[in-house]
Parts: sequence; structure tokens; C-alpha cells
Amino acid sequence: MSAEPIDKTVELAAEQKYFDRAMRRHVDAQHQIKKSQAGAGGSAADIRALSRALKSGDTLGPNDPVAIGRVDTQDERKIYVGKSAILDENRDLLVASWKSKAGNWFYSATPENPGGVNRKRTFRTDRNTVKDFSDLVFAQLENEIAALERGEVRLDDELLESLEAGRTDSMGDIVRTIQAAQYDVIAHTPKSLLIIQGGPGTGKTAVALHRVSWLLFNQQGLRPEDVLVVGPSTTLVKYIQDVVPSLGDDGVRHAALEDLVRDLVVPRHTEQPARAALKGDARMQHVLAEGLRLRVRTGGESLKVKRSNTAGSIQISSMTVRNLIRPLSYLPYGEGRHRFIEALRGECLRSLGTRADVSFEREFDTSSFNQQVDRVWPSLSPLQFLRELFGSRNRTSAAGGHELTSEELNLLYRRPQRYISDEPWSIEDAFLLHEVEALMDPGNQLRFDHIVVDEAQDLSGMQLQALARRSRTGAMTLVGDIAQSTGPFARNSWNEIIDALEKKGVPASRRTLKHVYRVPNEIFRIAVALQSEIAPDLDAAESVRSSGSEPRVLSAWSGDVSRVVLECAREHSADGLMVGVIAAAPMLAEIAARMDSEGVRYSMADTGTLGKNINLIRPETAKGLEFDAVVIADPKGIYHLDSGARLLYIALTRSTARLDMILAGENVPALLRPVLPSLEVVSAPPPFDVDDRFDQENSNSDEVDELLPLAHGVVVGAKGSPPLDSAPLRHLSDTSAYESPASPKQTAAVSIADRLIDVMADTVVAELRAVIAPGEVIRVARRIVELLDDEEPHPARSTKNTYE
Repeated sequence: MSAEPIDKTVELAAEQKYFDRAMRRHVDAQHQIKKSQAGAGGSAADIRALSRALKSGDTLGPNDPVAIGRVDTQDERKIYVGKSAILDENRDLLVASWKSKAGNWFYSATPENPGGVNRKRTFRTDRNTVKDFSDLVFAQLENEIAALERGEVRLDDELLESLEAGRTDSMGDIVRTIQAAQYDVIAHTPKSLLIIQGGPGTGKTAVALHRVSWLLFNQQGLRPEDVLVVGPSTTLVKYIQDVVPSLGDDGVRHAALEDLVRDLVVPRHTEQPARAALKGDARMQHVLAEGLRLRVRTGGESLKVKRSNTAGSIQISSMTVRNLIRPLSYLPYGEGRHRFIEALRGECLRSLGTRADVSFEREFDTSSFNQQVDRVWPSLSPLQFLRELFGSRNRTSAAGGHELTSEELNLLYRRPQRYISDEPWSIEDAFLLHEVEALMDPGNQLRFDHIVVDEAQDLSGMQLQALARRSRTGAMTLVGDIAQSTGPFARNSWNEIIDALEKKGVPASRRTLKHVYRVPNEIFRIAVALQSEIAPDLDAAESVRSSGSEPRVLSAWSGDVSRVVLECAREHSADGLMVGVIAAAPMLAEIAARMDSEGVRYSMADTGTLGKNINLIRPETAKGLEFDAVVIADPKGIYHLDSGARLLYIALTRSTARLDMILAGENVPALLRPVLPSLEVVSAPPPFDVDDRFDQENSNSDEVDELLPLAHGVVVGAKGSPPLDSAPLRHLSDTSAYESPASPKQTAAVSIADRLIDVMADTVVAELRAVIAPGEVIRVARRIVELLDDEEPHPARSTKNTYE
């Protein structure tokens, strides 16, 4: 069917008239509900219903139009769709909610399945003023789908306007710009374990949050307080927490993952990486369960309970004790102990041959009875249990010997402190305590009907278990990107997560969002160059828009990177942009110090605070966030971290408009070299004189001469010969990390070393930084400088098209 010609001027006037009428009704309805609420009598349920109606009717903000679009049906109805349902004076529908069946028509109608829709109209508005509209009839839509199959995506005016808008310190809703593929995920079957795989900028987080609102509208009996939204960090939770309330659904709980397990202990200790990884391992579920089971002395022993007001006592045989315990072994620890106490009390009374109504407390010494119970089934708190488990090599071996190696068992052991409060509790311990609490008393933990988890690809086995414990039904929506999976539990597929969370009767489904809307193509093509290393089995997502601005790649000598970063950040901030400065932790500390010294205001996003101007953040914490402009300091430094390629991919995909990469020298990962724009050298190391920089009074010439083979090897490497033999390095230091200098003398030394790094091959740089501590760098630098006297200085500023 082809569209009939229309007079757009006439249509715009008619649409504006409709918008004005609907807005008047919306405002009138609000006043009526408030008036009813103010004078409401009746039951508490009536008052809650009025309050809910008021909140639901208040979903239109000051900048929201009454409608985002319109569908024309085959039976000649015109149905307007907006954020909030609006009724006329006769309670007939003026505007339908985007979460209703009409919203499904608006977002999902296709030529193959039009659902009774002839035309879809999308409005472009300024507040409630209709500026323009675009119509799509199915003949046109069929062409659009053909274009999609060729890899093309049509971006309507509303979506383009949203993508070009500046970032803020919180996420906004996407009701006006939801695409058909996104809506299909939003409206997926409620009672399922839904995995949403999406690259950066595909809108996966926004889709998951809008799914919450859709579920509350469409799933009968689901209340906001029955839904939990979990993020990996406080920063991300603060960023996304306003989306669901803005859609009219207050009461949904938002929490950082760690907040779920802080009830029992406040973590104050940071575990070493190997121990942290072990405590997060899913095998710890079995270790804890077995450790708790072994605290019950199921072998049985005879018990002796004193009588009250007499020197006598009664004896309960070991066989009787075993028989009392056996049917209780399948119960949670706490419930089993409670039932054992009741059964043992009855056995004590039966042993006297007295009537059933005789008071136990009158016949038996309560203190003696409790002591006998604790001999068999001790009273334990989760903290006491874990303290005693980790504080005994015998207990950890008995509980974990079938699951863990001897080295792993040794990692778990720690000498118990005098008081439980003095134990070095860590966040990993908190997740273990959460599991112990569930094993002891599962009814003590708050549970939810639907859980939404953002950045789920990184969760440890024990974190997944904590989420499973919080779910009543197994219905969840998990969002993430395997290509961004980092940390000790980095994964290459979703299979392990599905296995951990899938419950009987709740099917698992996977959906993939393929189109990148936020990250412009000029930036995304650089990030995609890392795909072969970070996720070779995933189909690469595709960016569907251009920013018209090429990323900048600037080279500075290592001691000057922070200054260049500061200049770039200031430039973007002066243009009114929200800026993210992303770097590995040591470089980030250097940049923060530079900004502090120059009085530049910034927000340290790692602490949970996002600002509207300049934000400093590590790549690990940047997941899920977006900025107008991103400045990446020393990308090679990020690349050399654990899961470095994925962390660099994360850093590269945080920008919606501008990207600057500030290289230390010309160091850049090899995979990126073919796709980077021209390199601009903005600073070179200053000339230096070793004798001016070092006080050599205490220099040991024998030590310096000892390093001569190393110095020669470095020069050979610097001039492009095969990588130096690392053997001369090994005896110099057992320091495994290149640490930031603290003193002026060390700063000068490392400046010289950085000068060398600027001209060395990557292999040489990696070798030096891996095994030479700052003290050795000073001595090595002295000798190497002498051997590099014939090196020509770098130009102060130049542009290159290759990366040496």
C-alpha cells in the first residue's frame, strides 16, 4: 500500500492541536488525583492505589511531549503512543503507554508481521511543540529492512538528535528512540533467564532498564519492590538509577553488587589476587557446604543431661543421637539444629517416663542441655563459622580436600584473630558469608521476582551464587559484552553463567544487539581492530553513524604525558563537553597530581562520583559509562595490564564524539597501527646531563661496570637489532613491577629511562620494566647515556604516518 499525499502544514497544525488537548487532560488528571489523595479516606490500600496513580501520571517531565509517535491501523484507528497513558473526559484513550499493546505495534510492526498497522508516524518535538514528523508505510519499511540486510541502518531524526546530544552525569530514557531490534528484547518473555549480548553503545543497559518498566506494566502481580537492578559498581548504579523512576516506576531497588553482601561485615581488607580469585571460585560453594556439614557430629556420641534440683542426670545413647540426626541432615543448618533440639527435648522427657505435658525446664538443667546440644550441633554465626574454617588447616583440608589443591588450601588458611571484629574481612569473604548465611537460614535473605544485572560478564562464581540466592523464580535479565570481560573471571562465552543461574522451568534465551548507536564509526573502527584478540568468536558489532571528526593520536615523551592529557581535557571541557580521562592506575595518579598542582577541578569517577566536566577513571571502572570526549593516556600502558586488550577496547569505546590518544613516545599496540590516523609528535624529552642530575658521591663504580653487558644489550635493542638476551637482567633485581618514582632524584632518573624508552623496541621496554627496579634504572641509565651520545634528538613537533 502506498501513502496518500498529505499537506504537511495542515497535518502539523492538526497534530499540535491534538498534543495541546492531551497535555491539558494530563495536567487536569494530575490535579484530580492530587485532590483525591489529599482528601482520601478509606483503606490503606485505597490510599496506596491513589499514590501509585499519582506517580504513574507524573511520568511526563517538563521537557517531555505527550506523544512520541502514532500508529494508523488497518481498521482506520489512530493511536498515539507516549511515556504516559492519557485519557479524555469520557475515559477514552488519548495517548497509550509505550509499554502497552499499542507500544508493541509502534516499535515492532514489520511488513512480514504488520499486526494490523498501516503507518507509523514519529514526531520530532521541542517539549510539547510538534516541529516535524516522519511517516513510514510498509512499502517504505520493506525497503528499510532490505537496507539493513546490506548492513545499512536508517537513523530517524529523533535518534540522531539523541545521539548528538551531550552526555550528562546520569543516563536518560530512550523511549523516543527505541529501535525495533531493541524493543524485541525489551518485550521478551517475562519468566526467563534472558542474556543480552551487546557491544559498546548498542543500548543494552538502557534496553534492560526499559525492560523493567515493560515487565511491571505487563507481568501480572509484579510490583516494583519485587524487582532488583544490580550494577558492578556504585559509579554505574548512580549513573543508571534515574532511568526506571523516570518511566513512572518508583520503588525498584538499585544496588551495587557488593551492597547485597554487606549485611554481615564491612570489608576492610584487600586480598592478594590469587586468594581473591580462589575465594570467588564456584568450588567454594561445595567447600562451605561440606565444612558446615562436618560441624554436625553425625557419627553420634552419648549425651549426659543434668536434672534440675537434683544431682541426677539422664543418658541419651549414641545410637539414639544418630537416629535423631539422620532425618535432619538434608535441612539447612539452622533449621536442622532447631529440629534436633526439639527432638532431643522430647527424648529427654520420654527417658523419664513422665507425661507429655510435663515442663522440660522444670525437669532439666537448661545450661547442661545446651552444652550437650553444642557438642553435637554447635550454635554458629556465619562469621564464627568462616573464622574457624579458615583458622584451622584440618578443617579446611576436611572441607575442601576433594575440591582444592594443597596450594589452594594453604591460601585459605589465616591465623585467627582474638576477636571476630579484628579479622581481616574482605569483599570476597562477604560473598562467602552471604552463602554461609543462606546455608544456615535461607529465609533470612530478601528475595526478588526479577533481577536485572548490568555488566554480568565479569561475575565470579560466588557472585553468581549470591544472585541465584536472591532470586525467587530464576527470572533474570543479564546484560553484558563478552568482548569486555576482564578480571580473574574473564570469559569467552556466556555458557558458564547460564549453567550457574538457569533453573528448572525457566528457560535461558540469548539475544544479541548488533548495531552500535553511541560510538561513532571513526572511533569504533579503531576499537574493532582488537576484536581478533579479545573475542575472535563473536561477530563484531557495527557502528551506524559518523561524528565527522577523526580521533587525534598525539605522541609525548613519557614525562610529559600528563601535561598533554591535561591540555586536551581542558580543551574539550572548555567546549562544554563531559570528558573522561582514562588511564592505568599509576598514570591516573600522575595525571591527578598534575591537575591538583595546576588547580584544575575534576571528579575521581573510581570513587563513585561522576562530574559534568572532567572525570578521571581507570578502564576497569569505565565499563557502561559514556562521555562526550575521551582522552586515553598511554594506551600501551593499559594494553600491558591483565586483560589489557579488552581494557583498551573498553577505553576506546567510551566516547560518543571525540577521542584523543596520548602515546608515551610512539608506543602503541601492533593491532592498532594499521587503523590509527596520523601520529602527531607534540613533545620530546629535554636534553639531559647525567652529571647534573645525580649526586655520584655514593656511586659504586663496580656496580656500574657490572651493568655494562646490560647497557650494551639495551643499545642493541634500541637500534633495532634482535631483542636483548635477558640473562644479564635476572640477577639485578627480583622487583616485579615498575613503580612510580617518589623522590626528585628518582624522577630525574626515570626521565632518562623514559628518554631511552622513547627510542627502544617494544620488547626491550617490556624487559626493562619487568625486572628493573627504580634504583637499578638509575645506574643503568648512567651507563646507557654514555653509549647513546651519538643519538640524534627527537624533533620538537612533527607528524608521521607510521608507528616505528
